[in-house]
Amino acid sequence: MTERENTAADGPDQEDEEVRRGQEERLRKVWAAPKGWRYWSAVNNTEVGIWYTAAAFGFMLFVGVLALTMRVQLAVPENDFLTATFYNQVYTLHGTVMMFLFAVPIFEAVAIILLPEMLGARDLPFPRLSAFGFWCFM
Repeated sequence: MTERENTAADGPDQEDEEVRRGQEERLRKVWAAPKGWRYWSAVNNTEVGIWYTAAAFGFMLFVGVLALTMRVQLAVPENDFLTATFYNQVYTLHGTVMMFLFAVPIFEAVAIILLPEMLGARDLPFPRLSAFGFWCFM
């Protein structure tokens, strides 16, 4: 029997492996998030989803402080920690911020992060519009 030359059936060639590694490295560089101040101009769905999540949790901390002030007011009968008018303002602000600055954005953040993964897509259809929506939200 004669020896066969290295064919595709024998497995990948060393040169093919190096080419593949080089291609993977170039793709990682292209799809990587920008560094430094340019990070805030990224349009990748993962980055925008993280921004939405961080902003929503920031608003949740603010709303948590409002909730604590309401609880302090209600802890003791005849408490004068908050005036009646200011208590009503805090109550209204708590409900509004919790709904429109936490609940809706956190739902959108989860959708922005998960939808491309679930659909097998690399990114959202309009990534710049998604980033613009975040900056309008802020």
